[in-house]
Amino acid sequence: MSGHSKWNNIAKRKGANDAKKAKIFTKIGREMAIAIKEGGSANPDFNSRLRDCIAKAKANNMPNDNIKRTLDKYSGANGQVDYEANNYEGYGVGGVAVVVETLTDNKNRTVADVRHLFDKYGAGLGASGCVSWQFDKKGVIIMEKGDLDEDTVMMDAVDSGADDYITKPFGVMELISRVKALLRRIDRVKKEDLNYGTIRIDVSRHTVQVDGNEVELTYKEYEILKYLMKNRGIVLTRDSLMEKIWGYDFEHGNRTVDVHIQSLRKKLGTAGDAIKTIRNVGYKIGD
Repeated sequence: MSGHSKWNNIAKRKGANDAKKAKIFTKIGREMAIAIKEGGSANPDFNSRLRDCIAKAKANNMPNDNIKRTLDKYSGANGQVDYEANNYEGYGVGGVAVVVETLTDNKNRTVADVRHLFDKYGAGLGASGCVSWQFDKKGVIIMEKGDLDEDTVMMDAVDSGADDYITKPFGVMELISRVKALLRRIDRVKKEDLNYGTIRIDVSRHTVQVDGNEVELTYKEYEILKYLMKNRGIVLTRDSLMEKIWGYDFEHGNRTVDVHIQSLRKKLGTAGDAIKTIRNVGYKIGD
């Protein structure tokens, strides 16, 4: 009797796990189909989105045969992709802005399901564009270090507009701290201009000009420059800059600050010479 119960329990657990895996595999298969449709190729060497989907499939232990069948199904002239991506917008409890991203082969059924969930929890489905203007699309780029110089990679990332940069291995708490810092609300903007030499910051418009010409800075570079100009003549330590701009401190923070300062000076041109390095301490602007 006990043996029967044991194998019955094993069968139940296996059935539940198989159902869970099947659900994940189906979802990944849909993502692969959309990647082929939008990327125009079933060859992962020429379709980065498809390559990411295949990596995700392997990470979830999706069998190679399943991956191959999906690629064969949606490749070539006879390949048909019935799934389409649609976004829905609305307001949650307390007026919280919500964007729902969906992948479906039946648009009418999906919109009905989304509307039902909004209504069920006291929320409201809105018109297209009603809340999406409040969001910025962000991405995470992961790359193998190889023989690349870490400082060069960090500099290129910052110049390309990256909000942050982290190398493996790293602690979970450090990652969580960084994510929380990025999601933290920006301090309330004061409607005042900051000026030093040929540098002018229009705080209300979030713009920087040098000699009347607008300079494009990343968010972190802008915040560093604003913080320096607000504290003109005061030496700001690297630790204080990390705490103020990034919202946390960590072991390699000094190098992160130095890289952003270097990039900021480069973009400001000769005006960047106003940012003075105080050896072994930090930075300041002005006397």
